[in-house]
Amino acid sequence: MEHAEVHPDAAELLVVPLACSLLGEEAVVVIQPGTRAASVMGAGPSLERFFCRFGLNPTYLDALTAGGLIISGFDEQGDARVAEIRDHPYFVGRCSSLSCRPTGPGSIP
Repeated sequence: MEHAEVHPDAAELLVVPLACSLLGEEAVVVIQPGTRAASVMGAGPSLERFFCRFGLNPTYLDALTAGGLIISGFDEQGDARVAEIRDHPYFVGRCSSLSCRPTGPGSIP
């Protein structure tokens, strides 16, 4: 499986172009409670600025979650926007710049 930005003509793409690029856009991402992302950002809706044109291919989400990937944030259309690896102490991947509050809950040192 390949990333469409690097190998756009690959037979199987794990990371695909978004139907509508989010590059520079702001949108709501809902962070799931009990996740690492929630421990940093707080659970619930968060307005995020996006810096991507690609996302996970939804065809593979069931296989990825069965293999230990946790989708910890979804946009308002239900698309995965934040993911983390179960049992990994700190890996959180996202399609946006995480909202970090410098002095309150969720701040990153």
